[in-house]
Amino acid sequence: MNSEKILFNPYKIAFYLLIAFLVSDCKSSKNTTANDPPVAQIQQATPSAAHEEAVDEADESKPPQNKKYRLIISFYSIGEGSDYKAAKSLQEFLADYAAGSGKTIGYDSFPWGREGEVDFCFPLTELSADEQNRFINDVKKKLEFSKLIEYSENDFCRHIRQ
Repeated sequence: MNSEKILFNPYKIAFYLLIAFLVSDCKSSKNTTANDPPVAQIQQATPSAAHEEAVDEADESKPPQNKKYRLIISFYSIGEGSDYKAAKSLQEFLADYAAGSGKTIGYDSFPWGREGEVDFCFPLTELSADEQNRFINDVKKKLEFSKLIEYSENDFCRHIRQ
């Protein structure tokens, strides 16, 4: 019996079944549909006047590197893509704000990740200091439902590609 070869090694079978199970279980549990575009596709940037001037003066392929923005909204991801619903809400907020105040808010957007990560950078030069504070508070309130957003104020856009 020692010379008989065991055709089915139970340890090998268990190992391969475990590997097959783990590989099949690694799929994302996020329910996405073809109607859920990434955040980078939702953005329809209205370039700020300051950005257009800087591009005219500098090389057109390079965005401004030393420009501070009043508000930066970063949409990030933790492995499931960025929050497209929050990006849509931001676009709706900007349209509603323009309709209500008569002022179109210019911004620059800089995509930086593989899963739709993007920074929306607002100079807010078209608003007074009080209006800027109100705008920032209102936009934060509008987007408070999302956990995948980070805010910065009076800072440089971090993810400008060179």
